[in-house]
Amino acid sequence: MQREFVRVGDAAEVPPGTGIMDLDAVIESCRHLPDDSSLIVEHLGPEESEAALAYVAALAKRHGMLAG
Repeated sequence: MQREFVRVGDAAEVPPGTGIMDLDAVIESCRHLPDDSSLIVEHLGPEESEAALAYVAALAKRHGMLAG
């Protein structure tokens, strides 16, 4: 799959999993942080928040970083 990249000034904020950011790489890089670190999902309306958090939690579980 070919992806288009945009300049930072043109980037839109979109819910996790719908943009071009490699969230698998982000989650993996969190392995280098202290155990009590947090990952913040922000700038979403109430209608997007639940699905966005579920998506990020599923990624974290897949990478073995979230129990459940």
